[in-house]
Amino acid sequence: MRKISSFHSRHSLILSLEQLPLRHWHLVQLPFILILHTGSAIILHPITDPPAQENLARQLHPTVIVASNQLISLITQTIMGYRRESTMSSIRMTINASKLSNGRLPIGLKEVRSTISSKLRLLYVSVQPDTKPVFSYNLDMLRSGLGSHIIYALGSPFAFGPIAQTHLHDYRTDTSEHSGYGHFGAPIGGVEVKLTEIDDEGSVHGKDGIVQISGPIVVGKGWVNTGVKAMWRRDGCLEVIWR
Repeated sequence: MRKISSFHSRHSLILSLEQLPLRHWHLVQLPFILILHTGSAIILHPITDPPAQENLARQLHPTVIVASNQLISLITQTIMGYRRESTMSSIRMTINASKLSNGRLPIGLKEVRSTISSKLRLLYVSVQPDTKPVFSYNLDMLRSGLGSHIIYALGSPFAFGPIAQTHLHDYRTDTSEHSGYGHFGAPIGGVEVKLTEIDDEGSVHGKDGIVQISGPIVVGKGWVNTGVKAMWRRDGCLEVIWR
């Protein structure tokens, strides 16, 4: 592994780079903001294999992990394995899920945290329109097993940052009839979002439309069509209709 840069700090942050194209630039944006505010260390490495990323996280014990959907799938499988093999772990997972439904973040499973990172505090998950999304109940399982906050963000090739992302303390599990992939929260600062091709008579909530974006972080002038099909929920969150 070729070392890019490292800084000594009481915190650490891990980020995987894969010849970072424009559409993934927002994965770099968040870590550097976190560094400025928390004094965290950032480790850049060109590893593309999710198991290798998991092994590196286990060695470094990062406080923040910026994860792709492939790494999320691997971590989810690890949690499911402990739940299947241990009755006690299964009971603790049920208790943790109950705490989440009551708005409290659980401690997580000690076995899982020691496998991934005992110091993990935040898992930042970013997906693109052309990548596989994460099921809502899997995000809930990750919170229960890891005992860490999760931010679920929707990126776009047309923006230098996420279009929308969930709140740090949003522990809700999606029960929408459209999909079980959950929502992406409200639009973030620096981008405006509107839905086109919908009937604007009455309430727009629950009506499918095409996402258009505008703002200082958007590539292009005026309103840019992302081609993403989504709808506004009554809580103001954006829910993508995955095809």
